[in-house]
Amino acid sequence: QSMGQEVSQEEAKTQTLFQWRLAEDILQKEGAETGLLSVYWRGTVTATVDNVIPSFGSGSWISDLIALEEARGPSLLRVIREVPLGELEEPQLDPRRGQSLCYLYPEHRRTGEFCPLLVAIRSGWEEGIEALMERGVGVSRRNDLGDYTTDERSVRLFTPETPLFAALDTERCELALRLIKKGGVIKVEEKERLLKRVQGQTGSSQHPTLFLNDLIYFIKNT
Repeated sequence: QSMGQEVSQEEAKTQTLFQWRLAEDILQKEGAETGLLSVYWRGTVTATVDNVIPSFGSGSWISDLIALEEARGPSLLRVIREVPLGELEEPQLDPRRGQSLCYLYPEHRRTGEFCPLLVAIRSGWEEGIEALMERGVGVSRRNDLGDYTTDERSVRLFTPETPLFAALDTERCELALRLIKKGGVIKVEEKERLLKRVQGQTGSSQHPTLFLNDLIYFIKNT
């Protein structure tokens, strides 16, 4: 894909799926090396996940694959278990190169979330979440999320989230506890969103669910 041509979200999805099908064919061959998909492959490529700028997608090829329901399965789990750990982490952004939470590079917007663990949680892919956790991926965001709900042209993009907030927001209590034990944190504004949700639900019911009780305790004690 040309660096000068912006790709839509649907086009990015189509391209990612096409490349994944080709990769699956390679992985199914006897003796195929999963590392062939990795920019770290045995050190023969000097580039790293943090200094390679994709021409489309979210900026993380692992995140893009996890976001595709068609890609979630045994082959992708194998990739997660075998590629270098750095490939499974959220890429570190470099503002000097025009990278931001909204842009891959100047004038080219990201088409999706680029934190693999967060994407797995939001996608409800339990096997993927477990595989990422077993590999020891970071449970907090690597980049300062700040307030990136709009870009400089006031175009609404997305609100970056922490994995812990996603776990709490989707009522995965056990996962949330695991993330907390590993050092996971949520932003102040995320805690406020959770509190508003709890207040709204408890206000309409005299018998909060067990999850809401746990959530109230978490908010008050963190």
